[in-house]
Amino acid sequence: MDMVAEAHDKVVFQSLEGSLFPVDHINIAVICDKFPYDLNKEGPIIQTAMSNRTLKILIHFLYPSQAPPDLSGLSFDSLDEVFSVVSCWGMPLAKEFCRYHLVKYAGQYPMRILYLVEDSSTLLESLSPYLANISAELLLAFGVSPQLCIRWASATFREKSVFAMIQAEQVLDHHDDCGLWRRSIKPFMKQKLHTLGEPRVLLLRRHEEEDIVLIGVDDVFKAALETINNHWNSGDSHHFAHEETDEDMNDDIEDMEDLMMEGNSEDSEGDYGEPSFIQCCKMHLELWKKVVTQEITKVKF
Repeated sequence: MDMVAEAHDKVVFQSLEGSLFPVDHINIAVICDKFPYDLNKEGPIIQTAMSNRTLKILIHFLYPSQAPPDLSGLSFDSLDEVFSVVSCWGMPLAKEFCRYHLVKYAGQYPMRILYLVEDSSTLLESLSPYLANISAELLLAFGVSPQLCIRWASATFREKSVFAMIQAEQVLDHHDDCGLWRRSIKPFMKQKLHTLGEPRVLLLRRHEEEDIVLIGVDDVFKAALETINNHWNSGDSHHFAHEETDEDMNDDIEDMEDLMMEGNSEDSEGDYGEPSFIQCCKMHLELWKKVVTQEITKVKF
Protein backbone atom coordinates (compact mmCIF):
# COMPACT_ATOMS: atom_id res chain seq x y z
CA MET A 1 0.00 0.00 0.00
CA ASP A 2 3.01 2.36 0.17
CA MET A 3 2.83 2.44 -3.61
CA VAL A 4 -0.64 3.93 -3.37
CA ALA A 5 0.36 6.39 -0.68
CA GLU A 6 3.17 7.73 -2.85
CA ALA A 7 0.98 8.20 -5.91
CA HIS A 8 -0.97 11.29 -6.91
CA ASP A 9 -3.53 12.84 -4.57
CA LYS A 10 -6.36 11.17 -6.50
CA VAL A 11 -6.76 7.77 -8.08
CA VAL A 12 -9.26 7.86 -10.96
CA PHE A 13 -11.28 4.75 -11.83
CA GLN A 14 -13.26 4.24 -14.99
CA SER A 15 -16.39 2.08 -15.05
CA LEU A 16 -17.53 -0.18 -17.87
CA GLU A 17 -19.88 2.59 -18.98
CA GLY A 18 -16.96 5.02 -19.18
CA SER A 19 -17.80 7.13 -16.13
CA LEU A 20 -14.85 8.46 -14.09
CA PHE A 21 -14.64 8.21 -10.30
CA PRO A 22 -11.79 10.00 -8.48
CA VAL A 23 -10.83 8.63 -5.06
CA ASP A 24 -8.41 10.02 -2.47
CA HIS A 25 -5.41 7.70 -2.44
CA ILE A 26 -5.14 7.96 1.36
CA ASN A 27 -8.58 6.37 1.72
CA ILE A 28 -7.47 3.38 -0.30
CA ALA A 29 -4.33 3.06 1.80
CA VAL A 30 -6.27 3.17 5.08
CA ILE A 31 -9.37 1.12 4.22
CA CYS A 32 -8.03 -1.60 1.91
CA ASP A 33 -5.77 -4.45 2.97
CA LYS A 34 -5.02 -5.12 -0.71
CA PHE A 35 -5.07 -3.15 -3.93
CA PRO A 36 -5.53 -5.05 -7.21
CA TYR A 37 -3.81 -2.48 -9.42
CA ASP A 38 -0.19 -1.47 -9.88
CA LEU A 39 -0.16 2.32 -10.02
CA ASN A 40 3.33 2.33 -11.55
CA LYS A 41 2.01 0.44 -14.58
CA GLU A 42 -1.47 1.92 -14.83
CA GLY A 43 -2.09 5.16 -16.69
CA PRO A 44 -3.66 8.25 -15.14
CA ILE A 45 -7.03 6.51 -15.36
CA ILE A 46 -7.53 2.94 -14.13
CA GLN A 47 -9.99 1.04 -16.28
CA THR A 48 -12.09 -1.46 -14.32
CA ALA A 49 -14.56 -4.23 -15.15
CA MET A 50 -17.11 -2.75 -12.73
CA SER A 51 -20.43 -1.17 -13.60
CA ASN A 52 -21.30 2.35 -12.48
CA ARG A 53 -23.46 0.97 -9.69
CA THR A 54 -20.83 -1.39 -8.32
CA LEU A 55 -18.07 1.21 -8.50
CA LYS A 56 -20.23 3.78 -6.70
CA ILE A 57 -20.88 1.29 -3.89
CA LEU A 58 -17.20 0.42 -3.65
CA ILE A 59 -16.19 4.07 -3.41
CA HIS A 60 -18.91 4.65 -0.82
CA PHE A 61 -17.22 1.99 1.35
CA LEU A 62 -13.91 3.86 0.95
CA TYR A 63 -15.35 6.86 2.81
CA PRO A 64 -16.41 5.45 6.20
CA SER A 65 -17.38 8.89 7.54
CA GLN A 66 -20.46 8.61 5.31
CA ALA A 67 -23.48 6.44 6.07
CA PRO A 68 -23.12 2.89 4.64
CA PRO A 69 -24.40 2.42 1.08
CA ASP A 70 -27.96 1.20 0.62
CA LEU A 71 -27.75 -2.42 -0.52
CA SER A 72 -31.35 -3.35 0.26
CA GLY A 73 -32.51 -3.05 -3.35
CA LEU A 74 -29.68 -5.07 -4.91
CA SER A 75 -30.43 -8.36 -6.62
CA PHE A 76 -28.49 -11.40 -5.46
CA ASP A 77 -26.20 -11.28 -8.49
CA SER A 78 -25.40 -7.58 -7.93
CA LEU A 79 -24.77 -8.17 -4.23
CA ASP A 80 -22.57 -11.14 -5.08
CA GLU A 81 -20.57 -8.91 -7.43
CA VAL A 82 -20.08 -6.25 -4.74
CA PHE A 83 -18.99 -8.92 -2.26
CA SER A 84 -16.46 -10.25 -4.76
CA VAL A 85 -14.97 -6.77 -5.29
CA VAL A 86 -14.67 -5.85 -1.61
CA SER A 87 -13.09 -9.27 -0.98
CA CYS A 88 -10.56 -8.64 -3.74
CA TRP A 89 -9.75 -5.23 -2.26
CA GLY A 90 -9.41 -6.58 1.28
CA MET A 91 -12.27 -4.68 2.94
CA PRO A 92 -13.45 -6.87 5.87
CA LEU A 93 -16.06 -4.45 7.23
CA ALA A 94 -17.61 -4.07 3.79
CA LYS A 95 -17.72 -7.87 3.46
CA GLU A 96 -19.65 -8.17 6.72
CA PHE A 97 -22.07 -5.49 5.58
CA CYS A 98 -22.67 -7.44 2.36
CA ARG A 99 -23.19 -10.66 4.32
CA TYR A 100 -25.85 -8.92 6.40
CA HIS A 101 -27.83 -8.32 3.21
CA LEU A 102 -27.08 -11.77 1.77
CA VAL A 103 -29.06 -13.39 4.59
CA LYS A 104 -32.37 -12.57 2.88
CA TYR A 105 -31.34 -14.70 -0.10
CA ALA A 106 -30.43 -17.76 2.00
CA GLY A 107 -33.52 -19.69 0.95
CA GLN A 108 -33.08 -18.98 -2.77
CA TYR A 109 -29.34 -19.46 -3.25
CA PRO A 110 -27.98 -21.49 -0.31
CA MET A 111 -25.25 -23.28 -2.24
CA ARG A 112 -23.95 -20.11 -3.88
CA ILE A 113 -23.99 -18.24 -0.59
CA LEU A 114 -22.12 -21.11 1.04
CA TYR A 115 -19.05 -20.06 -0.94
CA LEU A 116 -19.24 -16.65 0.77
CA VAL A 117 -19.54 -17.84 4.39
CA GLU A 118 -15.84 -18.28 5.22
CA ASP A 119 -15.78 -17.52 8.98
CA SER A 120 -19.23 -15.89 9.30
CA SER A 121 -21.32 -17.86 11.81
CA THR A 122 -24.27 -15.50 11.22
CA LEU A 123 -24.40 -16.27 7.50
CA LEU A 124 -23.97 -20.00 8.08
CA GLU A 125 -26.80 -19.96 10.63
CA SER A 126 -29.10 -18.36 8.04
CA LEU A 127 -28.30 -21.25 5.69
CA SER A 128 -28.77 -24.05 8.23
CA PRO A 129 -32.52 -24.68 7.55
CA TYR A 130 -31.67 -25.20 3.88
CA LEU A 131 -28.42 -27.16 4.26
CA ALA A 132 -28.84 -29.00 7.56
CA ASN A 133 -28.20 -32.47 6.12
CA ILE A 134 -24.92 -31.81 4.30
CA SER A 135 -21.63 -32.93 5.80
CA ALA A 136 -18.97 -30.84 7.50
CA GLU A 137 -16.51 -32.16 4.92
CA LEU A 138 -18.58 -30.60 2.16
CA LEU A 139 -18.71 -27.30 4.05
CA LEU A 140 -14.94 -27.34 4.26
CA ALA A 141 -14.74 -27.91 0.50
CA PHE A 142 -16.88 -24.79 0.02
CA GLY A 143 -14.36 -22.71 1.96
CA VAL A 144 -16.13 -22.56 5.33
CA SER A 145 -13.64 -22.11 8.16
CA PRO A 146 -12.50 -25.26 10.03
CA GLN A 147 -13.85 -23.81 13.29
CA LEU A 148 -17.37 -23.49 11.88
CA CYS A 149 -17.13 -26.94 10.29
CA ILE A 150 -16.34 -28.41 13.71
CA ARG A 151 -19.39 -26.66 15.18
CA TRP A 152 -21.50 -27.94 12.28
CA ALA A 153 -20.39 -31.51 12.92
CA SER A 154 -21.07 -31.25 16.65
CA ALA A 155 -23.55 -33.67 18.16
CA THR A 156 -25.63 -30.79 19.57
CA PHE A 157 -26.59 -29.31 16.19
CA ARG A 158 -27.26 -32.74 14.70
CA GLU A 159 -29.40 -33.73 17.69
CA LYS A 160 -31.47 -30.54 17.39
CA SER A 161 -32.19 -31.26 13.74
CA VAL A 162 -33.12 -34.89 14.38
CA PHE A 163 -35.31 -33.90 17.34
CA ALA A 164 -37.16 -31.42 15.12
CA MET A 165 -37.97 -34.21 12.65
CA ILE A 166 -39.11 -36.53 15.45
CA GLN A 167 -41.39 -33.85 16.88
CA ALA A 168 -43.00 -33.27 13.49
CA GLU A 169 -43.32 -36.99 12.79
CA GLN A 170 -45.56 -37.42 15.85
CA VAL A 171 -48.25 -35.53 13.96
CA LEU A 172 -48.61 -38.54 11.66
CA ASP A 173 -50.09 -40.57 14.55
CA HIS A 174 -52.92 -38.10 15.11
CA HIS A 175 -54.95 -39.29 12.12
CA ASP A 176 -54.99 -43.03 12.80
CA ASP A 177 -58.80 -43.10 12.91
CA CYS A 178 -58.68 -42.95 9.09
CA GLY A 179 -58.10 -46.36 7.54
CA LEU A 180 -56.47 -45.01 4.38
CA TRP A 181 -54.05 -42.93 6.41
CA ARG A 182 -53.28 -45.61 8.98
CA ARG A 183 -52.47 -48.44 6.59
CA SER A 184 -51.22 -46.67 3.47
CA ILE A 185 -50.26 -43.02 3.79
CA LYS A 186 -48.57 -43.07 7.20
CA PRO A 187 -46.34 -46.09 6.41
CA PHE A 188 -45.38 -44.40 3.14
CA MET A 189 -44.48 -41.21 5.03
CA LYS A 190 -42.50 -43.14 7.65
CA GLN A 191 -40.47 -44.78 4.90
CA LYS A 192 -39.72 -41.40 3.31
CA LEU A 193 -38.78 -39.81 6.64
CA HIS A 194 -36.16 -42.40 7.59
CA THR A 195 -32.94 -43.63 6.07
CA LEU A 196 -31.01 -46.61 7.42
CA GLY A 197 -33.24 -46.60 10.49
CA GLU A 198 -32.43 -42.96 11.36
CA PRO A 199 -34.70 -39.93 10.97
CA ARG A 200 -33.95 -38.10 7.74
CA VAL A 201 -33.27 -34.39 8.25
CA LEU A 202 -35.28 -32.56 5.61
CA LEU A 203 -34.55 -29.12 4.25
CA LEU A 204 -37.05 -26.31 3.85
CA ARG A 205 -36.44 -26.40 0.12
CA ARG A 206 -34.98 -28.96 -2.30
CA HIS A 207 -31.71 -28.05 -3.98
CA GLU A 208 -29.76 -29.62 -6.79
CA GLU A 209 -26.27 -28.61 -7.82
CA GLU A 210 -24.03 -30.81 -9.93
CA ASP A 211 -23.97 -34.17 -8.10
CA ILE A 212 -25.53 -32.80 -4.90
CA VAL A 213 -29.25 -33.38 -4.32
CA LEU A 214 -30.71 -32.06 -1.07
CA ILE A 215 -34.20 -33.38 -0.28
CA GLY A 216 -36.75 -30.86 0.96
CA VAL A 217 -40.07 -30.92 2.80
CA ASP A 218 -41.97 -30.42 -0.46
CA ASP A 219 -40.44 -33.58 -1.95
CA VAL A 220 -42.01 -35.74 0.76
CA PHE A 221 -45.23 -33.72 0.76
CA LYS A 222 -45.76 -34.03 -3.01
CA ALA A 223 -44.92 -37.74 -3.01
CA ALA A 224 -47.46 -38.39 -0.24
CA LEU A 225 -50.04 -36.22 -2.01
CA GLU A 226 -49.57 -38.26 -5.18
CA THR A 227 -50.08 -41.45 -3.19
CA ILE A 228 -53.37 -40.10 -1.81
CA ASN A 229 -54.51 -39.09 -5.29
CA ASN A 230 -53.63 -42.52 -6.64
CA HIS A 231 -55.94 -44.13 -4.09
CA TRP A 232 -58.76 -41.86 -5.17
CA ASN A 233 -58.10 -42.33 -8.90
CA SER A 234 -57.89 -46.12 -8.59
CA GLY A 235 -61.37 -46.29 -7.06
CA ASP A 236 -62.75 -47.37 -3.71
CA SER A 237 -62.26 -51.03 -4.56
CA HIS A 238 -58.51 -50.54 -4.06
CA HIS A 239 -58.87 -48.41 -0.97
CA PHE A 240 -58.15 -51.36 1.31
CA ALA A 241 -56.66 -53.78 -1.24
CA HIS A 242 -54.15 -55.55 0.99
CA GLU A 243 -54.11 -58.39 3.49
CA GLU A 244 -55.94 -57.36 6.68
CA THR A 245 -56.48 -58.73 10.16
CA ASP A 246 -59.98 -59.24 11.58
CA GLU A 247 -59.53 -56.02 13.51
CA ASP A 248 -58.61 -54.20 10.33
CA MET A 249 -61.67 -55.63 8.58
CA ASN A 250 -63.93 -54.33 11.35
CA ASP A 251 -62.25 -50.93 11.12
CA ASP A 252 -62.77 -50.93 7.35
CA ILE A 253 -66.48 -51.67 7.76
CA GLU A 254 -66.79 -48.81 10.25
CA ASP A 255 -64.87 -46.49 7.91
CA MET A 256 -67.09 -47.39 4.97
CA GLU A 257 -70.26 -46.99 7.06
CA ASP A 258 -69.06 -43.53 8.08
CA LEU A 259 -68.41 -42.66 4.47
CA MET A 260 -71.89 -43.84 3.45
CA MET A 261 -73.42 -41.70 6.17
CA GLU A 262 -71.34 -38.70 5.08
CA GLY A 263 -72.34 -39.35 1.49
CA ASN A 264 -75.87 -38.28 2.37
CA SER A 265 -74.71 -34.84 3.53
CA GLU A 266 -74.49 -31.89 1.15
CA ASP A 267 -70.86 -31.17 1.94
CA SER A 268 -69.53 -34.73 1.77
CA GLU A 269 -67.63 -33.90 -1.41
CA GLY A 270 -65.15 -31.07 -1.83
CA ASP A 271 -63.43 -29.74 -4.89
CA TYR A 272 -63.52 -32.08 -7.90
CA GLY A 273 -65.91 -34.41 -6.05
CA GLU A 274 -63.33 -35.85 -3.68
CA PRO A 275 -64.82 -37.93 -0.84
CA SER A 276 -64.19 -36.97 2.75
CA PHE A 277 -61.61 -39.70 3.41
CA ILE A 278 -59.45 -38.18 0.68
CA GLN A 279 -59.99 -34.63 1.90
CA CYS A 280 -59.15 -35.47 5.52
CA CYS A 281 -55.88 -37.16 4.50
CA LYS A 282 -54.87 -34.14 2.44
CA MET A 283 -55.72 -31.79 5.31
CA HIS A 284 -53.61 -33.83 7.72
CA LEU A 285 -50.76 -33.93 5.24
CA GLU A 286 -50.94 -30.12 5.07
CA LEU A 287 -50.80 -30.05 8.88
CA TRP A 288 -47.65 -32.20 8.89
CA LYS A 289 -46.02 -29.87 6.35
CA LYS A 290 -46.84 -26.85 8.51
CA VAL A 291 -45.50 -28.46 11.69
CA VAL A 292 -42.29 -29.82 10.15
CA THR A 293 -41.57 -26.42 8.60
CA GLN A 294 -42.02 -24.74 11.97
CA GLU A 295 -39.81 -27.28 13.76
CA ILE A 296 -37.01 -27.03 11.20
CA THR A 297 -37.09 -23.23 11.37
CA LYS A 298 -36.66 -23.36 15.15
CA VAL A 299 -33.31 -25.16 14.88
CA LYS A 300 -30.47 -22.70 15.34
CA PHE A 301 -26.84 -23.33 14.48
